[in-house]
Amino acid sequence: MADPEWVDVPIDGMLSKSYAAERAECIDLDKAAFDVPAGGPEAHEDTTCFCTADRAGNLVCILQSIQSGFGSSLIAGDTGILLNNRMTYWHLEDGHPNCLMPGKRVRHTMNPVIVTKDGQPFLACGTPGADTQVQTNLQLVTHMLDFGMTPQEAVSAPRWRSLQNPMESTIPHVCSNDLQLENRFPSDTKDGLGERGHELQIVGDWGGPGSAQAIMVHPESGALIGGSDPRTDGYAVTF
Repeated sequence: MADPEWVDVPIDGMLSKSYAAERAECIDLDKAAFDVPAGGPEAHEDTTCFCTADRAGNLVCILQSIQSGFGSSLIAGDTGILLNNRMTYWHLEDGHPNCLMPGKRVRHTMNPVIVTKDGQPFLACGTPGADTQVQTNLQLVTHMLDFGMTPQEAVSAPRWRSLQNPMESTIPHVCSNDLQLENRFPSDTKDGLGERGHELQIVGDWGGPGSAQAIMVHPESGALIGGSDPRTDGYAVTF
């Protein structure tokens, strides 16, 4: 909170029922809470992902991101295109695989997915989520290819993400050491992971990472089957 004449205070977001429900997830009636992370009711301006397909069977999955707000704050000539600042992903320790060096490409987290079957496009999927992108895509592909889920079933399934310090991609490359699970996972799954020594972070039923989108081409009919993550404001539409 600050003087709204100087700072954009997200009043509508702070008063919304969805934000109230999100903050309520931070309350544990059985113990005091310390180091509660700050909320963010404002509109997010981070990575976005979309998939599209046409009647000819072409599939496209695009992720758009310039990393931080306004990226590097540099514009390419007179194009109006902002350049990203993904070089915050570099490490400066000698010997690190992603140590900054001349002419070297920086590792980053962008990884849209296209799957082919018998040489033909079969599945497109992707999600924003920084370091969790690969983990979410792994879950989506596994759900659809190994367990036969539809795209909507796959993006709606309970989701997990795992963090390991100091593997955070962005400087200063530090993060927690925990396994986050949505509360919809079965109790025996959560209990079993805890017994194996995982430090668990249980979030709300739909509090997991990502905003996954997916399109599948039915292998027999050629029908397009779409799915959009209910955790965020995406949609699956045809026209």
